[in-house]
Amino acid sequence: SGAGVGQAQVEATHTASGSRTATTSSSEGAFTFPRLIPGSYRITAEKTGFRRFEQEGLELAVNQAASTTIALTVG
Repeated sequence: SGAGVGQAQVEATHTASGSRTATTSSSEGAFTFPRLIPGSYRITAEKTGFRRFEQEGLELAVNQAASTTIALTVG
């Protein structure tokens, strides 16, 4: 329906090092990862009752605030 999914588990994995940072989305479906190092990331999101989301190749530069939209589908 396009509504945000609250309490989803979201993880950013630095592709080169394998370092992982996890967070939980807000009740509106928003999330942030403070202090990520520059590089390429894989973003995943999961919540019971929804299909797992995965996005490869999100590039983050120095002092950049990257943005992505995650669409969780029922399943």
